[in-house]
Amino acid sequence: MDAIGEVTGGIAHDFNNLLLVINFNLESLAEEVPDSARTRPLFDGARQAIDQAHCLIDHLLAFSRRQPLSPISFDINQCLLETYPMLRRAIPAAVEIDTVVGRNVGMVMADRNQFETALLNLALNARDAMLDGGRLTIGTADITLDDNYATLHPGSVAGR
Repeated sequence: MDAIGEVTGGIAHDFNNLLLVINFNLESLAEEVPDSARTRPLFDGARQAIDQAHCLIDHLLAFSRRQPLSPISFDINQCLLETYPMLRRAIPAAVEIDTVVGRNVGMVMADRNQFETALLNLALNARDAMLDGGRLTIGTADITLDDNYATLHPGSVAGR
């Protein structure tokens, strides 16, 4: 595991160096190309992809250092809505994405980066299962698990 961590850390640092060059060239190109309704989304999409790649690097570095999760309290509805553009880019247009945010959903305590990564992985798995297109619905809800559910599902705990 130590060797895998070292290799992962090395790859993450090398990847970060490549991203710096890409980002520099993108910003230089953005200064040369006139801003228009056609070019703005392209540059914005590239910048967002660079930001997502930096998050991936953070995950790789956290793994290589075996860092613990960093749970914070955050609004899961807001997180879902903010993650939607990334999901839309990762899922082909033949797959419709519906987001259904529950009313009065409380805050969650979790590592937000890990939550976003899990959400993306689930969406990519759904994409792979819908080769001919379909509808992916992602939603939030405030639910309470009863004792019966907890008994039938080992590892779960009754409660909100």
